[in-house]
Amino acid sequence: MSASTHSSATDVDAGNSNDAPQVEALFLIRFDKKVGYTIAWKRSANDTDLDGVEFKSLPSGLHTLANDLVYFTHAGHAGLSAFARGDAGAEDRNANFVSVGALVRREGRFGRLGRGWLLAGRLEKMAAALARDETVAPLEEFWADQTSSATTQHADSKGSRRDRAISTATAMPKDEERLPEHHPALAMLQYLDLFGPLVFRLQQAALLRKRILFVGRPPVRTTCEFVYNLSVLSSISPRDAEHLAPGTEDLLRLPALFSVGVHDIPHLEDLRRNKGGHTPGHETAEGWVACTTDEIIASKQQLYDIVVEIPHAGDAAPQRRHWPKLRTSEGDVIKASQRDVARYKLLHRELWKHRQQATETFHDEDEQSDDAAPLLSHDDIDAKRADDDFNEAYDDTAVEPVTWSRLAYQGFMWWASAGEREAYTTAEKELDRELVGDMAAYEGSVETAVIAYFHRQTSLLIKVLSQLVEGEHEDEDEDEDADEEREGEEGDALWIDRDDLSSMGLDTWSEADRAYVQEFGSLYFGRRVEIRGNESHPATTVRPLAFVATTDNAKMPMLAEPWKKYKAFKPLNLPDRTWPSKTIERPPRWLSTDLRDGNQSLVDPMDGEQKWMYFQMLTRLGYKEIEVSFPSASQTDFDFTQRLVQTPGIVPDDVWLQVLSPCRKELIRRTVDSLKGANKAILHLYLATSPCFQQIVFNMNDDETIALAVECTKYARSITKDDPAQAGTHWHYEFSPETFSDSKPEFALEVCEAVKAAWEPTVEDPIIFNLPATVEMATPNVYADQIEFFCRNISEREKICVSLHPHNDRGCAVAAAELAQMAGADRVEGTLFGNGERTGNVDLVTLGLNLYTQGVHPNIDFSDLKSIIDMVETCNKIPIHPRAPYGGQLVVCAFSGSHQDAIKKGFQKRKQEGATDDSYWQIPYLPLDPQDIGRTYEAIIRVNSQSGKGGVAWIIQRQLELDLPRGLQIAFSKVVQKETDNLGRELLPTEITKLFEEAYHLKRNPRFGLVDYEITADRSKTPEPPQQGKTNKTSNLRRIFHGVLEIDGQEHKIQGSGNGAISSLADALRGLGIDLDVVDYNEHTIGSNKDAKAATYIGCIVAGGNQKVWGVGIHHDVVQASLIALLSAASSFLSSRPSTPIPFRPKRSNTLDIPSIEGSPLRNGTHADQQNGTQVEKLEAMVSGAQADVKSAGV
Repeated sequence: MSASTHSSATDVDAGNSNDAPQVEALFLIRFDKKVGYTIAWKRSANDTDLDGVEFKSLPSGLHTLANDLVYFTHAGHAGLSAFARGDAGAEDRNANFVSVGALVRREGRFGRLGRGWLLAGRLEKMAAALARDETVAPLEEFWADQTSSATTQHADSKGSRRDRAISTATAMPKDEERLPEHHPALAMLQYLDLFGPLVFRLQQAALLRKRILFVGRPPVRTTCEFVYNLSVLSSISPRDAEHLAPGTEDLLRLPALFSVGVHDIPHLEDLRRNKGGHTPGHETAEGWVACTTDEIIASKQQLYDIVVEIPHAGDAAPQRRHWPKLRTSEGDVIKASQRDVARYKLLHRELWKHRQQATETFHDEDEQSDDAAPLLSHDDIDAKRADDDFNEAYDDTAVEPVTWSRLAYQGFMWWASAGEREAYTTAEKELDRELVGDMAAYEGSVETAVIAYFHRQTSLLIKVLSQLVEGEHEDEDEDEDADEEREGEEGDALWIDRDDLSSMGLDTWSEADRAYVQEFGSLYFGRRVEIRGNESHPATTVRPLAFVATTDNAKMPMLAEPWKKYKAFKPLNLPDRTWPSKTIERPPRWLSTDLRDGNQSLVDPMDGEQKWMYFQMLTRLGYKEIEVSFPSASQTDFDFTQRLVQTPGIVPDDVWLQVLSPCRKELIRRTVDSLKGANKAILHLYLATSPCFQQIVFNMNDDETIALAVECTKYARSITKDDPAQAGTHWHYEFSPETFSDSKPEFALEVCEAVKAAWEPTVEDPIIFNLPATVEMATPNVYADQIEFFCRNISEREKICVSLHPHNDRGCAVAAAELAQMAGADRVEGTLFGNGERTGNVDLVTLGLNLYTQGVHPNIDFSDLKSIIDMVETCNKIPIHPRAPYGGQLVVCAFSGSHQDAIKKGFQKRKQEGATDDSYWQIPYLPLDPQDIGRTYEAIIRVNSQSGKGGVAWIIQRQLELDLPRGLQIAFSKVVQKETDNLGRELLPTEITKLFEEAYHLKRNPRFGLVDYEITADRSKTPEPPQQGKTNKTSNLRRIFHGVLEIDGQEHKIQGSGNGAISSLADALRGLGIDLDVVDYNEHTIGSNKDAKAATYIGCIVAGGNQKVWGVGIHHDVVQASLIALLSAASSFLSSRPSTPIPFRPKRSNTLDIPSIEGSPLRNGTHADQQNGTQVEKLEAMVSGAQADVKSAGV
């Protein structure tokens, strides 16, 4: 098989450093502590639209990095931005973020990067410089270079395009050229290493032109490069396209959107796939590939078909590595086939050999004597090493399991062939080896070799399907009778069998591969593909599954009589309990166990640097006791503990380091050694005391349990506080009767009394008894009873600190911790946002802020909750739930109309009362002022189809400073609700603002523009002569409006009279057939300085009916604001009429005489009583063909 693949849609843009593209726009984005990211400097050619580019350039989470590169698309351009973080002081919230970005034209039919990556190095340098210095001189210089060389570059580019294109297989000499620096294809090997055999499933999804979304945390550059790589790998060459059905030309390459964010949701909504699928010649399936760091996009399943969950870049330990998760929008997991694994191992071996060439040199076997020849050839050695490397990272959770049918078939074939035939047949091996080729030959361009390999796979699939289609036609020509018989049975289906699947390079036993072929045949050949077996594999028709393999596992029903299997927890008999009448009036001692209990429960535990950053965050927040590790469990934990101890200044003087150990002497010794040199240390030992653990896990009775607890406590004492060598460390001791909540209360008390006697605590240095709900098994009141029983009955209570460690198995950990504090506990152990084993530990954030809302300061600083969330999500690799108390994205958001109205009224009342930040907080539905935890009011009210007028009015007030009257709130809320119903989603504040501006013509009135006007007193009736020396009063006189309106683009003079400015303009509009009665008028001031403006709202009733329309006007002059508002209402009236308004075009435009007061002549010089119908009615009559009326109208 040929290794070549033609270029075009499949080209990889090679480029060179001297061939950078012409920049269409250049911009600088900085972080402003008041308004967030803003465009601080920009230049553009041809008025390139930069609206929203600051959001595209800075995906969420970048602030955790020192620098990054972001690819994106914007307004038909390819964008690239370089992010850098500089030093900043507390006055800037420690936030000095800059991004330098550029837009270039996207090239080619399929929208490539426009070689924007050639600018990466220059942009990175400028971003780093601007993070240190605010001068924009580097930007000015770069832009000047661009504008001066634009003509030259354009001329040079015409004849050199082919030189810049690297064919996916053959355009670049194998050994003479490498891809240049910053080329996104350089991430190809990293892409293969990360995804393993799942690369084949990704390629299949891309070839089916699915909407594929990569979701991960920064850095963004790598994920953007993965997007590029997938788009290139799934391209189809023009040579292969010749075999496809007509109408598939737009499917040759999957469009790459690169980085997307919340701001792109409307655009992604527009790209929704036609669920009916693609038929050649019909509308193109809107597939794409993109990446995001915004979890909220991944939560909107309607936006994508496939989501790819990228592990964090720091999780690179091979023994812990897991391949990414691929899921459909419905949540089905996509797994690699068994053949995918086999051919990936072949590819992995070839790439291994290529990598080894740079580090190892072997003698040629022919040069060795027979005696010196090794037992294994170098190829065999490489293959074994490659397989070992692959096996270390192998993740069977990402691979389809071997089915019983397959096992049975393999066993039969092995027996029938006397052990000579394997499952992975010789023919399949040879085919896959031929497809891979010799990667080692591509010394300078192995990435190109990889691309060619994947394109050969696609070519093979297209070739086999094409041959099957052609063979079907030949059969039809040879035997028409047989054709008629077959057609009667099978219709237009294309039938294939297992051997055909095998020859396509697919797994004949994989349901997902069979579904893939069916969808591929439908998409590119317009044929329904059916799959049948042979004698060894029964015929089967595979239903379309979007190539997702599923299994029909039998579901176990819930038991009708669960009491036979589960026993209710017996409550403690404590009739004189006192805790229900108590309140919490002071915060407990807090211990964070994020770095121990939280970390050990993670799928991918934190690395050393992440734990280091996390510890520093905990100390900044104010935690004084931190459980940092389980030192005897791993060298990593031991080293981390020692690093904390040995690093000067990292552990504040008032912070206690706590470490955990089971009751085993050798492990206790190791644990104590990890704290050597510490200032303040807590040694924490645990031993299970529940009957379940005693009998099942440890096979110990009560006496043996007590003896072990005492023995280990005495040993711990001997090597800590009683050891002279430990005199430099202040030691505290903590003992946990593990599974306390499931233990007999009397026995747990007996164990603790014995431990206390062995340790001999004092009032100054009390012993800590940690009483965990290791597994939450009862209601919170039961746990509170257990704690009160312990506190009442333990001796020398003043020498004891009672600590809590609730887990959240029943969802009640917070309630249990709060009731247990009321029952007498002094200390709480937990994690930020409740990370922990199974359903998690108690949430320290919720506990702390619950106290705060009751007027009790938790002594923990949650002022910047957003940065805490970012750290927790980055290190734990688990997103905070949008509804998590206090920290979730939606906890201060109201969608319900009644909720929004109540919140809006609460803020209005607070403003009217002149409330300050310290004033008593009382806002409906908001128990906490969001600003106290670093959140803003902007996100409190969000609008969807369930929202009412209050929420809409709140957004307009926050965005435009407009205080809408009630009637206008009701009217506009209907406009918003219609839009949300049409879109089927919530509207962003910017979308609501734009909708308001369009509905009430704030930026441009499409029908009426006020060009000029004059309002004078009507002196047609002479008033009584004034008294001597005084001027006539005109306050009671009517007013005359003389003005010029621009109506549908043409200027016209109008006149009217009335009691004031508004009524006189309304009278003038009646001459145009717009008869509006003003029934509602409101105004207020925007701003308070000399630049203050007037905002005017006018509600009008259409004469002769009950239709009400609204207009809004804003101007520095209140009178002109009122006139603009009335014209806005008039335009709204015309827009609401059932017939289409006709442009107003009189014969003598702008040459009309001003009408007299006595009469109101129309535009043809006649009076109203001389015509049948108003001017607008005459114009509208033209639509229905009333030509006689049109002639009489004189237009």
